Amino acid sequence: MDPSRRGQPRLSVRLPSVNLASDISNTVVPLPDLPPISALFLIDFDVKAGYTIAWKQAAPGIELEGLVEYKSLPSGLHTVSDDLIYFVHEGAHAGLSAFVNMPCDEEDARNARMIAVGVLVPLSYGRLGRAWRHADGLKELAVKLAEDRKRTGLLEAYWSKAKSQEEPVPDLPRTDALLESPLVGAHTPKLKQRLRPLFSIGVHDINFLQEDFEASKRPRTKTDDNVANEAGTGWVACTTDSILAMKDTLWDMLITMPPPYAPNAKERVWPTVECPQGVPVRATQRDLRRFRALKGGLSRLKTTTPGPRPAAESPPAEHTPGIHLTTGAFPSTGVDSDEALDKIVEPISWTALAYSGFLWWASAGEQGRSDEQEEAALDASLLADLGPSTPSMSAPSSGRRLSGGMGDSVNSLAGRRATLSTDDDEARTELAIIAYFHRLTTQMLSVMADAVDNSEQERYEDDEDEDTDAAVDESEESSPLQRGVTGREELGPVQLGSHAVESMGLDVWNGHDAHFVRELAALYFDREVRIEGKGVEVCGVRVC
Repeated sequence: MDPSRRGQPRLSVRLPSVNLASDISNTVVPLPDLPPISALFLIDFDVKAGYTIAWKQAAPGIELEGLVEYKSLPSGLHTVSDDLIYFVHEGAHAGLSAFVNMPCDEEDARNARMIAVGVLVPLSYGRLGRAWRHADGLKELAVKLAEDRKRTGLLEAYWSKAKSQEEPVPDLPRTDALLESPLVGAHTPKLKQRLRPLFSIGVHDINFLQEDFEASKRPRTKTDDNVANEAGTGWVACTTDSILAMKDTLWDMLITMPPPYAPNAKERVWPTVECPQGVPVRATQRDLRRFRALKGGLSRLKTTTPGPRPAAESPPAEHTPGIHLTTGAFPSTGVDSDEALDKIVEPISWTALAYSGFLWWASAGEQGRSDEQEEAALDASLLADLGPSTPSMSAPSSGRRLSGGMGDSVNSLAGRRATLSTDDDEARTELAIIAYFHRLTTQMLSVMADAVDNSEQERYEDDEDEDTDAAVDESEESSPLQRGVTGREELGPVQLGSHAVESMGLDVWNGHDAHFVRELAALYFDREVRIEGKGVEVCGVRVC
C-alpha cells in the first residue's frame, strides 16, 4: 500500500457496467476512456438505391454522403455474418463500423438484412483515434437495429452520450528544438514519419491512395510533422481486391498470401514478396536459417509448455518441462523441397562459399562450428523467457535491453496453461512471434546506435588530440557543445564491421542487406555507413 494512504480506508475503484443494448436509452453517462465521436451513421440496403445512409448525425463540416457507404462494408459481404471495418475518412478522422448480416423474411431484401453502424473519431485522440473502444457498443447497436430498423432512438441516445462536446485540441507539431540542440549528439534518431495502419482497403480507396501518393511527392514542412496530418507518410494495409495489385504506382511492396496450407497438398505454396513491375524480393540465406530456428523454437514452445495440473491421486512429476531453445543444429525441413525454396530464397554466393571453404580448411572446421553456434545462440535469445520459467535459458547478450513488456504478456499466458483453451494457446504463440520481431528490431537499432556512439566518441578523442598538439585562436575556436550537430559529410562515415552486421541478424554476404543498413543509418540516424565485409587476403591479395 502507498505509505501516504496508511491508516485510511481501502481505496476501491468501481467501473460502470453498462449494457448498451438495454440501458443505452436510460443513461447518458459516457463510458470511461471512450473517445468522443464526430459522426454516427446507419447504412442500410435500399431495393432501388442500393446501400444508403438511413440515419446520420455529424459535427458541422463533416460530409458523409457518398463517402462512407462502401468504406463501411466488408468485401464479400453476402458471405460474412458480422465484421468490424476500420478506415480513414478525409485524412482527419478514423472510421469504425460494425456490419451485421442477419436472415429475415423480407423477399425484397433477398431474405437477408445487411446493415452497418459506424462512427468517426478524430485522429488527434491517438492511433486511429482509439476508435476500437466503440466496437462493443457498435456491435450491439447493429444487432438491435438489424432486428428492428425503426429503433433509431438507440442511435440518438448513443450520439447524445458519445458525441464530441467541443473541438479536440490537436497534437502540437513535433518540435525540432531537441534535435537541433547542441547538447544532443548525432546519434539522436531523425526519423519522424510512421506508417499508417489502414487495415483493409479496396477499390473504393483508389482515389484516396492516389491522393496520398501525390502528397508523398510534395516536400514536407515542420508544420506537417504532427500526427493528424499524415498524408503522404506511407501506409500498410491488407486487401482482398486483386485489382489493387495491378496499381503498382500506389504501393512499394506487395505481399501475396497463399490459401491455407493443406497437409495433403503435393506442393507447398509460399507467400510471395515483390516490388513494382513484378520485381521479386527473395529471402537471404540468413533469413532462411532464422525462419527454421523460429519455427523450431515455436514448436518447442508449444509442445513443452506445462499441461493441466494432474489429478490428486496421480504422483507429481519431478521436473516441470518448459520451453528450451537449443543452440545446436537448426530444425529439419523435411517437407521443404529444394525446388520450392529456390523460388523464394537467394542462392549462396560464390564469395560465401569460398570464404567458408577456406575457413574449414584453415581451422579444420572449428571456426565454422563456432560461427554457427554463435548465430544459433543469437536466434535463441530472441525467444528466451517467452515460456515458463527455465533456468537453463540464457539471457540476451546485447548491452541494450530488449523488449520486456511483450515477454511479460507471453509469460502471463504461459503461467495459466492449466486453464488455457485452444484460442489462448494460439494467442500465446502469436504473442511470442510479435515479441520475437520486436526484439529483432530492437537488436538492429541497438547495434547501429552503439556503432554511431563509438564513432562519435572516436571523433571527439581525435579532436582533443588535435587541440593539444596545436594552439587554436580563441576567436575562431568552436566550443565542443557547438559541434553536437553537424552535417553528415563533416561527421564522416560510421565504420560497421562484419560482426556488427551479423549481430543485427543480417547476411554479411548479401548486397540487399548492406543497402538496407545504409538506408537505416541515413533515415534513422542521419549518418553514412561504411560496411567492412568479410574476406581473406593471401600475401596482400584479396582472394575472397
